[in-house]
Amino acid sequence: MAVIARSEALASVFRTDARTFGPQVWLDQEHGLVAGVFPSPMVKFDFASEKTVALFGETRYTMPSPAAPKRQVSLLHEAKRVGQICEIETADAIYRLGSATQMLIHGLDLIEEARPGTMEKLSTRKKQSKRPVAKTRAALYDIEHPESHSAQLKCGWYVGTNNKASEARGVLRQAAELAGLVWGKDFTVR
Repeated sequence: MAVIARSEALASVFRTDARTFGPQVWLDQEHGLVAGVFPSPMVKFDFASEKTVALFGETRYTMPSPAAPKRQVSLLHEAKRVGQICEIETADAIYRLGSATQMLIHGLDLIEEARPGTMEKLSTRKKQSKRPVAKTRAALYDIEHPESHSAQLKCGWYVGTNNKASEARGVLRQAAELAGLVWGKDFTVR
């Protein structure tokens, strides 16, 4: 025996009550036409009354609110020279930067701000004759370099700025990982 409901009533119920019981509707072998978050039905459609009936007490599904869009912060105006547009994405914002050097400086500032003490850990890493960061400008290099080859971070540490873009990304990756951030998830560079 077939039980029939008007499609208008069916559509109306699922359109109106979607926030209450979940975003998905499917045919369940045991309960018939159900709605919820697959594979967990919250309600079934009662064809006789043309209404939904809760399956498990008063359990209700509330649809998650859509994620708020991330802040878009352009720092292009601060770049000495815009050569290569780079982006850093964190949990709450996306920063647009005008060079690999600007990306390195701002990225290290963001990491140190989020996880204080990271620059201290990073300073112990040395690549050939250059350290990624140091407490003084002179301590960055084994051989004296011009001041234009370094910049001071907001936290007071110095970073070498005469890097290729790939080296800058490598330093940021090391810093992010030392800080306990997941590269590509908590801290992303493009």
